[in-house]
Amino acid sequence: MISVSHQTSNSIFSASNLKKNKQDRSVDFANFSIAANARQIANLDSSFLVSEAKFSQSAQTGFPNSSIIASNQAYGYSVDEKGFMGEDFNKAAGLPQGYKLHKSTLDEIGKFSEDNHISSLLGLKGNGTKIFENIDMADTIRQYYKIFNQIIKTDKDIYTQQDLNEPPKGISMQLDFESKKTDGLLRVENTKITNVFKTSQQYTQAYDLSKDLEVAGVSFIVRKLDFSKEAMQGNDLNKAYNYDPDMSVYDRGDEGYAKEGVFVAFLKSYRPFASSGGDTRLTPEIKAQSIAMAKGTVNGYDATIDEIINGAKGMRQIIKSRLNSELYKELMGIKDKNDVDEISNLLNVRIDRLFKETAV
Repeated sequence: MISVSHQTSNSIFSASNLKKNKQDRSVDFANFSIAANARQIANLDSSFLVSEAKFSQSAQTGFPNSSIIASNQAYGYSVDEKGFMGEDFNKAAGLPQGYKLHKSTLDEIGKFSEDNHISSLLGLKGNGTKIFENIDMADTIRQYYKIFNQIIKTDKDIYTQQDLNEPPKGISMQLDFESKKTDGLLRVENTKITNVFKTSQQYTQAYDLSKDLEVAGVSFIVRKLDFSKEAMQGNDLNKAYNYDPDMSVYDRGDEGYAKEGVFVAFLKSYRPFASSGGDTRLTPEIKAQSIAMAKGTVNGYDATIDEIINGAKGMRQIIKSRLNSELYKELMGIKDKNDVDEISNLLNVRIDRLFKETAV
């Protein structure tokens, strides 16, 4: 059960309890996990399925340009003696001059992308079959850095523990799912950041709201960001969908972390799947599977949060449209028209409050 409330965390989302807790302005979606799991299965989308998927930490998967061809080259770009990518990579990736991104960070993106593609998670690829023909690391990094740069300005070379406490605690976004229907991959640079949550409380409120809106049929994607030293150092090799780069190359001891480490910490939170664009290519078989799944996806949403905010669609109408489903009626505790009105009003109040504080 996921309980959501402005003032209490134990409200029950049913007609009787909505009335009982009306002064608390609380909403709770009983058995939310049932609906969430149903949506995950229907979507066949790795961004949902991986929360329950288990995978082994396999050996590093190679790509055409991933290995160091010479002692000073990787992914088609120069590498210094310590393993940091050179200025030619920085230029191609849209990184600042003098940026020091380690090759191992890129290697881990390749491994993460292979292990966590939907075809890998669902066992749809044959033994020894690769997911990607090639990953254009410079273009993928370029797209993620473009998103990162909208949220955080790294104007220092070293970030202390106090500095690491200042970045936002989370973001919400709209993804370009249409790009998956073309080449089977999301195009990261088309992601629209809609909200930035500066405090943990704002993030928690947004996360809770996103889960409630999901049951109501509204898409609101929220992602946690964690730049703490503990998060940078920690890893969980048994956790599915885990991006685990070597952060020691950015660790500056008691001083803190290099600015590049802040970007990589963002990647850890975001989970950097290889992006559509550049010379990134899925293998033909996997591409065909991915496009077919993208075109056949039933996302279960009746609206995006933007459509609610802009008035293109109304919360009451969306909730009312779900009354034909006994599952949703039970989950949402709807018995009559008054419940529809009350639930939609409560959700609208929470949306308005959150967006006034956090909208970009």
